[in-house]
Amino acid sequence: MIVSGMAGMRLGLAIVRPGRLPRSKALTEAAKQALPLIYGAALMTTFAASIEGFWSALVLPSAVKYTVGVIGWALFILYFFLAGRKVGRAA
Repeated sequence: MIVSGMAGMRLGLAIVRPGRLPRSKALTEAAKQALPLIYGAALMTTFAASIEGFWSALVLPSAVKYTVGVIGWALFILYFFLAGRKVGRAA
């Protein structure tokens, strides 16, 4: 929700304070910057709803659910530590 709110704030700020650009051009540029935020927020919401709707309702032993949760967090942490880094030797 915060990411979606920030995308909306970016659009609103372009209207309120367009800088040296005309308001329509400022809004167009802000929309280009906000669109990846909106896509990301939609993807995260869909993923979270799928987990909550299907995974949480499954009747599985607690150990299985906790193990999957720990693996998920480990992958999440690895992704953010390694995101944007080049693998292998530098050229």
